[in-house]
Amino acid sequence: MRWALVIVAACGSRADPSPHVSPSPPPVKLVPIDAGGCPPLSITLDGKPLTPSAIARGTGAAYEIDVDRAGSLACEQRKPAALFVVGALRAPSNTMVGIDFGSHSERATTRIVGASPTKPGDPLDVCVDPPVTVNGDGHMWLTVAGLIHATYCGESP
Repeated sequence: MRWALVIVAACGSRADPSPHVSPSPPPVKLVPIDAGGCPPLSITLDGKPLTPSAIARGTGAAYEIDVDRAGSLACEQRKPAALFVVGALRAPSNTMVGIDFGSHSERATTRIVGASPTKPGDPLDVCVDPPVTVNGDGHMWLTVAGLIHATYCGESP
């Protein structure tokens, strides 16, 4: 993981000190940075964290990323029963697409981070930012944010 040094500076003038300006040095903190400035992945289902696995297929001008619990998805599955599906257009720019969860969809801003896959087995990284919350059939809440790492399985038949 890469880190960035962030320095927060206070504004004010030394020539005209005022009581509301602190003479102490500005705070310094380390902030993690993930690929392409995308935050680390965070997925919660009804408020509980979920460790995912993800596979992706090309569908014309877009990628369809199937996401489920860790270890439950494989490229050999014709149409996996994923927990939720994230869409991402092949164009490397911020684009509004959707996250499908149950019978509900919610608009999301996704973008491809890094190189697009060229053959099955290549990685596909997709950033979901800002966070998106979807109410799946009125009984479960899914929140997704950050960088999803998927394995590309090729084009959909």
